[in-house]
Amino acid sequence: MTSRTHPLLIALVGVLLVGPAAYAQEMPIPENVTSASRPEADAVGLPLGGFRAYPKLLVLGGYDSNILASDSSTIEAGRTTILPSLLIQSQWAQHSLSFATFLESRLYPGESQEDYLDWGFGSKGHLDIRESTNLGGSINYQRLTEDRSGIAALPAAQAPDPSNYGQFDVNAVFNHTIDQLTGSASVSYTDLDYRTDNQSFRDRGLVRGSAQLGYAFSPGYSAFVRGEINDRDYENRITTTAGNSVYQDSLGYRIVGGISSQLTDLIAGEVNIGYIAQNYDASDFKDVSNVTFGANLTWFATRLTTVTLKAGRDVVDATSANTGAIVFTTAGFGIEHDLTDDIELGVDFEYYNGDYEGERREDDGFRVSPGFTYIINRFVHLDVRYRFDNRNSNEDNEDFDRHQIDFGFEFQI
Repeated sequence: MTSRTHPLLIALVGVLLVGPAAYAQEMPIPENVTSASRPEADAVGLPLGGFRAYPKLLVLGGYDSNILASDSSTIEAGRTTILPSLLIQSQWAQHSLSFATFLESRLYPGESQEDYLDWGFGSKGHLDIRESTNLGGSINYQRLTEDRSGIAALPAAQAPDPSNYGQFDVNAVFNHTIDQLTGSASVSYTDLDYRTDNQSFRDRGLVRGSAQLGYAFSPGYSAFVRGEINDRDYENRITTTAGNSVYQDSLGYRIVGGISSQLTDLIAGEVNIGYIAQNYDASDFKDVSNVTFGANLTWFATRLTTVTLKAGRDVVDATSANTGAIVFTTAGFGIEHDLTDDIELGVDFEYYNGDYEGERREDDGFRVSPGFTYIINRFVHLDVRYRFDNRNSNEDNEDFDRHQIDFGFEFQI
């Protein structure tokens, strides 16, 4: 659905640069979080000196048909979600600084082992050194619970309790423009610390650096080439099926070229294609080399309708002792439509493929998630969301179907 119906995502946008987080974790299936502004319904916030504060509260009741995302041990349950969040954003004419925090509590009456409490806080800033040069950065910490539907999530037999982990991110990026040439460089560090029993083998640090050079060949359009390198450093060993105790350390890189469009009357975003590789220190794990691609396009089809297209391919660290990497490919779209002045309709669809390098396992799945928002007034919205997950695998006991529905109210100022 829209950004107004996802307060958690709004809070995180204020503190997270999406790339490092997605790259470090299990590369979540992309969601459509783009929405046209609606002044009469958007939060106005509270003045706070040179800043403005945007508090929100989401209260949902719901149902989950398969809380373990399991083929055989299907458990259904009702649930309640309470999610307060706060975004504090500067109102300066130049430079920007924001702070954000959230707390998400999800309770399953009768299945309390699946209850969780997630939270996070952080900051993001942007410094305009001169008109053609700027410097940005972010730092944040989160305590999160892994979605059991995730591509690399451990099955319920290995993880009877939800997988909880801490994630620390820090990022810096530098941008400079000379006439029609644009250049940028960034560096980031992510640390993942798994707090659940018997999952310390997943603890790792990730350092990533990237550089991009672009050329504006037409007003609003640029061609670019981008290079990235990453170093994944594990703190603990894993025992492979060969009986060896090894680290899952690896070094990888990506080179892509593409075209990007700044915000125009019709379309914004980028498409790219290139080559990706991930080389593992331990010979127990197969190295990866493959074609990679990406797309993130927003099409403003009409004044009332927005269409978002997303696709990508990345290398995800596996949790199986048989393989070090999963080549994870996603493609999807989202449609948002303002049916009336008070009712917003939306639907997202995502397909994914997970190819486990070094073993026969391959997963295919999709998710569809329609929903609507009824804007009662500027301060209260009614949200209804449905999500269906399906996974088909050539590995025994890895298929599942999962229905989730949530409905409730979002309060904002």
